[in-house]
Amino acid sequence: MNKKLLYTLVFSGLTFFNACTSDLDQYPELEITSKDVYTSAEKYNMVLAKLYSRFTMKGQEKGGGDADITDNSPKDDGYMRDFCNLQELGTDEMISQWAEGDNMGGIMYLQWDANDQWVNDFYYQLMYSITLANEFILNCNTASLSSEEMSKIENYKTEARFIRALCYSHALDFFNTIPFTDENTGIGASTPPSYSRKQMFEYIESELKDIAEKLSETPEYGRAGKYAAYALLSRMYLNAEVYTGEKKYNECIEVSNKILNSGKYSLESDYSNLFKADNYKCTNEIIFPLIVDSENSQSWGVTSLLVCGAVTSDAAKTYIGSTAGWGNFRPRKEIPALFGLSAADNNTDNGLNKEDKRCMFWCKDLSFDILKPTDPAQGFQSVKWKNSNQDGKQSCDANANGVDTDFPMFRLGEIYLNIAEAKLRGGSGEGPSAADCINELRKRAYDKAYDASGKVEAGSVTLDFILDERAREMYLECVRRTDLIRFGKFTGGENFSWRGKVMNGISVDKKYNCYPIPAYELSANPNLKNEGY
Repeated sequence: MNKKLLYTLVFSGLTFFNACTSDLDQYPELEITSKDVYTSAEKYNMVLAKLYSRFTMKGQEKGGGDADITDNSPKDDGYMRDFCNLQELGTDEMISQWAEGDNMGGIMYLQWDANDQWVNDFYYQLMYSITLANEFILNCNTASLSSEEMSKIENYKTEARFIRALCYSHALDFFNTIPFTDENTGIGASTPPSYSRKQMFEYIESELKDIAEKLSETPEYGRAGKYAAYALLSRMYLNAEVYTGEKKYNECIEVSNKILNSGKYSLESDYSNLFKADNYKCTNEIIFPLIVDSENSQSWGVTSLLVCGAVTSDAAKTYIGSTAGWGNFRPRKEIPALFGLSAADNNTDNGLNKEDKRCMFWCKDLSFDILKPTDPAQGFQSVKWKNSNQDGKQSCDANANGVDTDFPMFRLGEIYLNIAEAKLRGGSGEGPSAADCINELRKRAYDKAYDASGKVEAGSVTLDFILDERAREMYLECVRRTDLIRFGKFTGGENFSWRGKVMNGISVDKKYNCYPIPAYELSANPNLKNEGY
């Protein structure tokens, strides 16, 4: 299933009813019956394409039109745009100029409640995707086709189980209790049981361990293979102590080494290529991408947000190959400061000429400090994500159709970081040391300046260093909130700018380490509860 085909299949006539989140029954029904849809392996493949496309597309039409679910959030969001906002906007990696108009103040300042529209929308995006996966898996189990087609369908079912596990992993990360349904629950069940984070962790772990070796060793681009399952396990094991109170660092190292030792992956030689419009060429490092295609899946979702939303000036737009510059977010000052940028770099191009090539910030005509979040001239802007190709040419008209840049959900760079941190936290296992893992990334980042400036010695690789290095390597890749929580720095007393709606930051309640289940959902399902809200 190549990049173009994946989304062509979605628009081949398989259309779903919209679900309205004001109804007691939050679970969707199909416009056409299962008897009509599940009649051949080809049609199963069409439904599978729908499961994949839900991450990047909100509905059946351009820009989120004919949405899968209706809600009160902006029409141009969807699963991954919601996910990005909830992972980045309350951290030092992002602050929104559009906060007031888009009702993002609660997320941005860590002041949300159980009625927050962005939290609510993502919750229902999650539940919808999980329900579609359940319905698909159920029909895979009851299929009665030729043996050749049944073999394909069994493979499709395994991919659907991965998609469901990925969605549940996001629910695990965001919420304290989670309603649990699977293919045996029955579509339309209004009061599913509540799983604790520990229960949900154990369920996802069991699923991934069962399907990992069943998934393809060499999946088509955009589809989940065995190493995507191991990458998700690596991320979950690194965060297991947060979720369950139990350390799983040995397990993190073990599954990460399966990826390192597979011989299938190596670091992309040019870091910036990972975030360009033709990053589909970077399969040496990207383990599992979410496909974005301006021709077949026009969306204002996650990578359109990360490309277009980051810049304002015509010069910056030209630099990243975008005809659109929304200017709706930029990093808070802490992130460019990790690369040595400061107020002294105002009105220079130093943000593009540091020895560490991961430093990609537009500084010209901008101030380093953000004194007023709604002022577009305050704060250096990230130009990490681009709509230009490796040859420097613009890929498409982002203003008309969104961008062509795929989103790397998992890549090898993160696996090196996971091993390094797991070993520093007491995990043991074969493979490179923590310092060796970090230096693999810094060899690429510093290139010819590595020996003089980039290399770090083992004694310098502390946990605080790891947290900073994760930001330098993975800023605006939708992992920062999870990282800060794991290090105990998302809430509590250690501040970053504008936390709590105060310029220098203030302490906030630890309840904000989890998002609340929507208030309406609590009234509909007595099995659910929120702590602290």
